[in-house]
Amino acid sequence: MQFIANSSLLLLALRESWNNWTGERAARPVSVPQEKWSALQSTQGRCVHYPTIHYTLFFMRAMLELPLVFRQVCSALFRWRFFLLYVVFLSLSCGCPINGAGGEAQEGNFTALRVQMVEQQLRQRGIHDERVLQAMAEVPRHLFVPLSLRLHAYEDSPLPIGQEQTISQPYIVALMSQSLELTGTEVVLEVGTGSGYQAAVLSCLARRVYSIEILPELAGTAQSRLQALGYSNVTVIVGDGSQGWLAGAPYDAIIVTAAAQRIPPALLNQLAEGGRLVLPVELPDGQHLLRLRKWGGKVTREDLGMVQFVPLLGDRS
Repeated sequence: MQFIANSSLLLLALRESWNNWTGERAARPVSVPQEKWSALQSTQGRCVHYPTIHYTLFFMRAMLELPLVFRQVCSALFRWRFFLLYVVFLSLSCGCPINGAGGEAQEGNFTALRVQMVEQQLRQRGIHDERVLQAMAEVPRHLFVPLSLRLHAYEDSPLPIGQEQTISQPYIVALMSQSLELTGTEVVLEVGTGSGYQAAVLSCLARRVYSIEILPELAGTAQSRLQALGYSNVTVIVGDGSQGWLAGAPYDAIIVTAAAQRIPPALLNQLAEGGRLVLPVELPDGQHLLRLRKWGGKVTREDLGMVQFVPLLGDRS
């Protein structure tokens, strides 16, 4: 009877792990003594925040109480099977997102981080365009960075995305988007697709977005990501962005997400009358974010402050 009771305890450990994951509670098996069942139930409340530790100890205790011969047989014949079973057991105890519930909780955390980002990094620093703030609150920035950096996606800093390129910090993305003064009817050209994050934000603000990227691998990844996330009004093109993209011209707004040595003439030529061009440019004292407006054949220039971007590749301006 002791062997049966302890074997039941071993199975109960696995069963309780499943119940802990699904939120269900099992009735006491007939073969398990009332005092051991009560002890298990009394410890669950104290260990609710540490299910892995709790059930690991419970599993080990049940194993130690099994007869020695049975333990030796299990070790010799079924060691690898128990290892696999224990991996599954730990996964269930940790609440791994097998059924998607954990994933939903994680998405909720990212949503909260986006709201915090908008309020603390953007609104408090002068981003006032409500359409821009709404877009920044909706676009899942963590899906545009490498998996290893997702927990840092909403921090106030740029992040590497591979091939010596970066995704700009949230504030810069919002500042440049706001500087374009979009109302929702515009056709926009983005030079430097990168991860596709800026294009996704622009997708929420403009009627049509063309984004050109000189690095084919980044362009392909960004296009697939944007399509998968439903940003259907964005087209990614592989090419030299310093020359613009004549097929989509004229553009109501053009944004450049890398630092040019000088203002590319091709971009000014493809800018519509009344259009805005926002780009970082290398000046003697460093990089400056400029906004240019095209009116009556003339171009006016505003300095929006100093910034730091990677160089514009293929810049032949």
